[in-house]
Amino acid sequence: MAIAAKSKKGGNASGAMRAARKAVHLLVVLATILYLVTGLGITEFRTVEPLTGGLLTKTLSFQLHNALLYPFIVLLALHIFFALRAKRTGAPGER
Repeated sequence: MAIAAKSKKGGNASGAMRAARKAVHLLVVLATILYLVTGLGITEFRTVEPLTGGLLTKTLSFQLHNALLYPFIVLLALHIFFALRAKRTGAPGER
């Protein structure tokens, strides 16, 4: 009975969905920042390389920037999915 009551309220399923949504949103923000920084590392490498202490070279920036393309697209699609789902259901706390 207790499990059925939890399911009607959302219970663990909505908690897992909320955690996934928050994780995706955080990862989108981090991926966007990294994508922008690596893009600047490609075009403005004379500025970015000294700012990062030589850690982010033009070559490394290019490799990271290229490697981030597909994960960024997937994260962005998931981000949009969660946003549209929240808007469609009108669930409080989902927006």
